[in-house]
This record gives sequence, structure tokens and C-alpha cells, in this order.
Amino acid sequence: MTDTRAVSNVLGYVLLFSVVLLSITATFTFGIDAIGDASDRTVQQSGQHSMQTLGDRIETLRESNTTVQQGQLRAGRGTIGYGEQTRVTVSVAGSPELQTDFRPIQYRFDGTTVAYEAGGIVRTSDDGGAVLVDEPTFVFDDDAVILPIVTTEPAAQRQVSGGTVTTTFERVASEQAYFGTSAEQVTLSIETTEGRATVWERTLSEAGATCSRPTPDTTTCTYTPSNADATIIVREFRVNYEFEA
Repeated sequence: MTDTRAVSNVLGYVLLFSVVLLSITATFTFGIDAIGDASDRTVQQSGQHSMQTLGDRIETLRESNTTVQQGQLRAGRGTIGYGEQTRVTVSVAGSPELQTDFRPIQYRFDGTTVAYEAGGIVRTSDDGGAVLVDEPTFVFDDDAVILPIVTTEPAAQRQVSGGTVTTTFERVASEQAYFGTSAEQVTLSIETTEGRATVWERTLSEAGATCSRPTPDTTTCTYTPSNADATIIVREFRVNYEFEA
């Protein structure tokens, strides 16, 4: 005759052990995923902070009399280097005053790109997200339109991945493309990636310009100051950059 109490006890122990084992497995699996997600966010935040530090160094170079700025950045598990070519065009009263091509500096990790472009920093992701991190020092005002366009070009076409990266920025030129006082219409066009074009359209519209998208990867903005003696300044500040592991 079978001892039903013994069988019940064995089944109970088996069920309890199975529940405990499943709980441990689930905790371990989800815990590892959570740790991985947190680690990825830390890398992305560190990369963005490095790009902001980089932007500060270029701004210091632009505002000072020095010609070279050097320093170090942490790339973490990401890659820092150059991006696809960007074109900026500025016209005053319909007359082209500046057209320049350059390669923005970018940091990329796990589908997210943080780029220093034309004096601003923009973060985009492969899933379509795009936000402004640091705005450029553009001015659209009734008394003044000031466009200091920072253009960047790699001294060597090199991408550096991981660890600590040594950075070198060299001021190549600072040229005034236009200076005048009038109430003429100023047109700024930025041809870049589609994600960054979206950010530029939103940013410059919020600054007071009237913007449109003639193509998905191009933002064109116009602004006409109301003051007849408004100051209009267009200047290109060109920087060469180099990264070494």
C-alpha cells in the first residue's frame, strides 16, 4: 500500500525547489539586464559629458589668443572621431556670403550619436530621437543678427574607440564673412543628417527665425531684423582636431 503522505511530502519539496530555482534564475537574469542597462546609460552620459567638455575647449580657443588646446577625454566603450560632411550656407539680402563644408566631431555608442556641429551639440539615436544638448551662440534679434559658425575638420581621418583619448584642437582661421548694418534678410542653411536637421529647425525656430525643411537633411532659416541699423555679423571660426588613444 502506497504511503500517500510520503508522496505528498516529496511532491511538495519538488514544487518548492522548482519555485525557488525559478525565482533565483529570474532574479539573476533580470538583475544582469538591469545592471547592463545602467552601465550603458552611464557610458552614454559620460560620452555626452566628454563632448560638452570638448565644446568648452573649442569655445575657449575661439575666445582667447591661444592657437592650440590639448586635453584628455574618456571614450569609455564608445568611439570618438569625425562624422559625415556638413554644409553651412549664409546669405544676406539674397547674396551668398559664406558657404563652408566641414566634418563635425562625434561620439557614438550603442546607437546613440552626440555631435559637435557648427558650435552646437546635438544628440541623436538610431530610433529617431533627437535633442539639443548645448546651443550655439547664434543671435536673432531686432538689433542684431550674429552668426559665429564654428567649423571643424580632422587633421587625420581617425576614429578612436575605448579608454582615454588625447585631444588636440588647433585654430586654423577666424574670418569675417560679412559685417554690415541694415534690415536685410539673413538666410542660414544647414545641410546635415536628418536627425540633426530636425534639431536645428526646432532650435533656430525657438530663437526667432522662420525655418523650413526643403529636404529631410536640410534646414533653412530666415530672419529680418526690424531695426534699419541692425548689426549683421557672419564669421567662420575653423578648427582642426585630432584624437589619439
